[in-house]
Amino acid sequence: MTMQLPMTMQFEPNQLAAAELADRYIEIVLSTKPEQLIGPVSSPTGDVTAYAQRLTNFRLQLINQLSQQPLPSFEED
Repeated sequence: MTMQLPMTMQFEPNQLAAAELADRYIEIVLSTKPEQLIGPVSSPTGDVTAYAQRLTNFRLQLINQLSQQPLPSFEED
């Protein structure tokens, strides 16, 4: 069973900015200290589904929290 998102799903600019920032943060942590996000992997296969679900939940929580923060305003030169 696959989950499909509605084609008309609209995202607010703060949600998109939060998702981008969350992805950058997760990329940095995974490339430097992956155990901080997924925990120790004891076997070659590990419980990949559980690790993926935890990472997905963390990303969603991070996006939700970041989207509630004020966005910095940048002036173009």
